[in-house]
Amino acid sequence: MSALIELEDLKITIPTAQGRILQPVRGIALSVARGETLAIVGESGCGKSLTALSLMGLVPKPGRVDASRLSFSGQSLIDLREAEWRKLRGPRIAMIFQDPMTSLDPCYTIGSQMTEVMRTHLGIGRAEARERAVSLLARVGIPSPAARLEQYPHQLSGGLRQRVMIAMALSCDPDLIIADEPTTALDVTTQAQILGLLAQLQHETGVGIILITHDLGVVATMAHRVAVMYAGQVVETGDTAAVLTAPAHPYTEGLLQAIPTPGGTARGALLGSIPGIVPPPTGTVEACLFMERCPYARPVCAAPVPLVPLDGERALRCVRPIAERAGEPGFEEQGEVVS
Repeated sequence: MSALIELEDLKITIPTAQGRILQPVRGIALSVARGETLAIVGESGCGKSLTALSLMGLVPKPGRVDASRLSFSGQSLIDLREAEWRKLRGPRIAMIFQDPMTSLDPCYTIGSQMTEVMRTHLGIGRAEARERAVSLLARVGIPSPAARLEQYPHQLSGGLRQRVMIAMALSCDPDLIIADEPTTALDVTTQAQILGLLAQLQHETGVGIILITHDLGVVATMAHRVAVMYAGQVVETGDTAAVLTAPAHPYTEGLLQAIPTPGGTARGALLGSIPGIVPPPTGTVEACLFMERCPYARPVCAAPVPLVPLDGERALRCVRPIAERAGEPGFEEQGEVVS
């Protein structure tokens, strides 16, 4: 499959009024192919959404995006002018934002917002844009689509607003959709419907999807590959089934241990947890960022750890599996955290 998005050494830096430099994203390397769904998971603040915004040229100022490679369909996205970004947003790359209530303008009807997108990017007239909007709303499963065009966002339920956002993302037939927590705060039934809709649309159009979520159950259902982020870095990536059934990074292990499993977690049993706190996004990376919270930490972890290939398409930012294979002592059992 041909690559849509290719990232190498993506970094985002944000200067503060106090003179500090924040680095919420540090050296991300990812790729997404046509017809593929890549899930990005990790706790809040790990840089998932900022990474997605960098692909849309929407990182808020004074944030700065740097990368050794940042390309879409072979076109470099580094240092694009705003006029060039506008040619990509909508027609080529679309985004479903976390909260449709704040992403949709409450002062305008659904119809005016949808038709504006298509008239701007497709160059079609008002009547044709309206007809296309009705078709798109029907396609995403919204009943009485023509009547919905006259309504305002507050008149729709959360599930319907999310479907409107999906319809808007599809309105210009993009090659890539970035779905940032598309099922947040939705009930289980609506969540399943929206995920099924995205999967169906991908099957029909071959669109690539980047799915940002906290829900590993959604990842297992939707994603072909998964990237686990921690403190602004990708710590593990690979085939979804392989990562979720045999996690190689201690952070991924901790995330999975914190999830109750039907038939596997006894009533009243304590769920797993990850001790400690996330390191601040400041300064240079001089050690494994997970070292202070890792049950396997050893002195060798005090040096920066690169993301290295493991098996097949998997990659890992951890020395433990490599040390175990080499027969180095001390990594087989959990031990004292080295600080």
